[in-house]
Amino acid sequence: MARGTGPLLAAAGAVAWMGDRVTPLSASGALLVATGVMVLALRTAPDRRMGAGLRYGLATGLSIATYTLWDGWAVQRAGLPPVAFYWGGELVRVMLFTPAAVAGRASLGASGPDE
Repeated sequence: MARGTGPLLAAAGAVAWMGDRVTPLSASGALLVATGVMVLALRTAPDRRMGAGLRYGLATGLSIATYTLWDGWAVQRAGLPPVAFYWGGELVRVMLFTPAAVAGRASLGASGPDE
């Protein structure tokens, strides 16, 4: 649900807030994504647990759409090529998370199937 609704909501948000145009190809892609999500979500009998899963899936899809639109806006605003923006973000994440990963490396050997 999350991976299907995220791109669909991002496309709708791009049209509504960023002025993107709908083409026949983009509309057919959005319809295919929506159809696939509906087929997968409705193929089992609905029960109470499924309702919570759908809500969490939709909330995650909304989060995916939000960061996708944010990234698109940032790329347009900064005038950067999308690949440079992506790799810049990766570089920042590596610099932020490497110290914690190195510091916790010893504990990785302690966890496993032998315990």
